[in-house]
This record gives sequence, structure tokens and C-alpha cells, in this order.
Amino acid sequence: MSVPYEFDIAIIGGGITGLSAAYHLQKLGFSRLCLFSKAPDHSATAQSTGFLSGGMADNFTRLSHPRGVSTAKEIWSFCDLAYDNLLEYLQNKGIPYQKGERLRWMISEAETLEAHTAVQQMSGAGMAGAWEAANPSQPGLSSTRWLGTQKDGSRAAAVSVPLLLQQLRADSRVTGFGEAQSFQSSGDALEVTHAGGKVRCEFIVCAQHLSIGDLLPNLAESLVPYADQWSECQLQNRDRTLPWPPGTVFSWQHSHIWGVITGPNTVRIGGGRYLRAMAGIEAKVASYEQKITRHLADAWNGLWPDLLVEPTGPGFGIRDCRPCDELPLIGPMFGEGRILVATGYMGQGLSLGFMAGRCLAELIAGQPTKLPRLLWPERLRSLPREKGEES
Repeated sequence: MSVPYEFDIAIIGGGITGLSAAYHLQKLGFSRLCLFSKAPDHSATAQSTGFLSGGMADNFTRLSHPRGVSTAKEIWSFCDLAYDNLLEYLQNKGIPYQKGERLRWMISEAETLEAHTAVQQMSGAGMAGAWEAANPSQPGLSSTRWLGTQKDGSRAAAVSVPLLLQQLRADSRVTGFGEAQSFQSSGDALEVTHAGGKVRCEFIVCAQHLSIGDLLPNLAESLVPYADQWSECQLQNRDRTLPWPPGTVFSWQHSHIWGVITGPNTVRIGGGRYLRAMAGIEAKVASYEQKITRHLADAWNGLWPDLLVEPTGPGFGIRDCRPCDELPLIGPMFGEGRILVATGYMGQGLSLGFMAGRCLAELIAGQPTKLPRLLWPERLRSLPREKGEES
């Protein structure tokens, strides 16, 4: 590409999406790249629990009920592809990971009914989905609350987030700057302002997740921030082992509680937003609250009384965002194709973040992409249309 700009592409955000975009852009032949970010440990990715899974964090019916089974399948399949894509990267780079199953534990009749509907729809659409009724005689699982398990296949894994980010930084040979303060159109180019001055470029990738609304005010009202947290836990009886392999991703109470098995007797448990003021919605900071950690451990112990756990390590407050229509937001801005965004991964930040970086790189390069058009920001009509563009 021959352009009279200081850089071809400016990437804003140093988490998994920004680094993935840089990595995939370089694979497609772009070398004049710059990246704006805060310190690495300030990214949303750095606070991740380290689990990957296919599908969506919410159940299949959360998609199929408002949008129909065929659309739900398209989005779910894209999330499965995102999981497979990141796992391929881990394998190629020799990054260790643990692979398990995606499980949804049911403890109420309403959840059970939802699970049966989801499994029926997924099976009818040719997708992995199965129901397994509770078996009280199964060793270590003599629970009075567990009604059964919805199994969404073997697309689940746990990975070290620091190792993943370290490898992506090594693969992403970019010119680094501090935090971007603003950007604007300057003639035929885009101009990014930062503490050290200004940078001109042809494209901008907005991958700063929670801060996208600060630079794109037209998008701010479409992104709803919220606070959540997770904690390290271990079996109280260190001689016991969990009946699920490390890498297993689980949830219950309609995904209000979630986590990942990280070792033979260790687990990370997150959620409990319903204990926060306004369920954590519009939180300005992601506080870590001991009462929520105790609640999550108690909720686990109430579900699995033979597998009592206790918090053993530091807890982490995390701040995330959900698009107003609860679909990931990935693609070029409506009315300004030179600005591309990615955010709102709905609990699937590692796999969808990595895939989003790849898809944005493909769009910039004019290459075919697997990104569903439904996920483009155009659905929000976030910017005025360009002259002559159809509504």
C-alpha cells in the first residue's frame, strides 16, 4: 500500500483485540502500524479469568427467542469459529492450555425448561447440545439442588492470560504510543491526538473496549458498562479432586454465576452482579467486594456439598460492557468505513476479541471474512450515512 500518511493504520487499545488486529494485519502485508494503549495491566483482557468457550455465555435461547433459530445459529457458529481460531493460535505458538467441556448446571425448573428448549433447537440446527439428568449416585455429586446439566460440547478451555498477551505482543511489531486522547478526519486522512502529538493514518481500529464511547460519542449511548468480579478458590479437602477436567467452563442461575476449573482441586468462580448496586450497571469502577466472594463460595458449596471450596487467592474486580441489543459490536462504523470498532463480547472476551482482530484486519485488507453482517455497528445507525448510501 502506497499512502502519504505517517502510518497506514492506528490501533487504539492494547488488549487482545488490538494485539490480534496488529498480528493479523501484519500477516496480510501491512507493516506501517501504530498502537495506542495504557499500561498493559490496564487492559480489560489482563483481568480475564482465562477461560475460552464456544457459543455465547448466555444460553442459545437468549438469541433464538428474539431473533429466531437460524440467526441464533449464525451467531453461535461464529462464536464457535472464534474459539477454534484462538485454539489454533495457541497450538501453533506452543502456548499451554487445558481443554474441557462447556457445562450449564440447572437448579430450577425454569432453567431446566430453558435447557430442554435450547438443546432441542441446537440439535435441530445440527449443533452440539445435550441434556443429562442429575444422577444422585454419581460419586462426589450428591447434590439436592442439581437437576441436570446442559452440555454444549467440548469447546471450552483455560489458558494463562499473561502468556497469551506476552506472545501476542511479541508477534505484534508495532510503533507504540500512550493513550489516545481524540481523533478526527483531516482531509483524506484520519488524525489521532495523544500526549506526544498527532499521528496521521488511513484507518483506525478502535479496540479499547470500555473507552470506545469516549472517542466515539455517537456510540456511547449504545454501550452499557457494568462491574463484575471473580475469585480463586480451592477444595477445602486438598486430597479430593473435582470430577470435571481442568479447562471445563461452567455456569448456573442463568449464567449469573460462572467460572472455570483450573486444576485438579482449584476453580475460579465469578459473577454475583445481582448483589451490587443496580446490578453493577453503569459502575464507574470495578470494585472487588468480599461479600460477593463469600456469596459465590457459599453458592458453590450449596450446590456441591461434597466439594466444599474456600477462597484462596486475591479476587479481581472486572469492568465490562454490553451493547444495548446484547450482540457483540464488530465492524466498520456506519457512515465512516475508515473507522472500525470491536467491543461488547458478552462474556466471551478472549475468543471473540482475538477473532474480532482478525475480522477487522480482513475488512481493511478487502479480504473475505466470516464476520456476520448482523454484528456490524450499522445496526445501531451510530453515525450519519454517507451521501448516496442506502438506508
